[in-house]
Amino acid sequence: MSRADDIRRFVYSHYLEPAFAGGATEASVRSGDVHHDMQFDNRMPDICSALEAKKFQVEYGLRLAGRTGPARSS
Repeated sequence: MSRADDIRRFVYSHYLEPAFAGGATEASVRSGDVHHDMQFDNRMPDICSALEAKKFQVEYGLRLAGRTGPARSS
């Protein structure tokens, strides 16, 4: 499994799934929070790429409603 797959699985299970289970229809994820919670060092571009990937949306039935901030940073 790739690092991107690990990131997507982590984000879904730690951020999105709990939000949806609580009744939310939308959820926000901050790349800086993911970077911190996964205890990464200098992996912000990996996180941004993984979260923006079409594969993430398809695999988990999501739709990226928007994105803010710098291209590959927190």
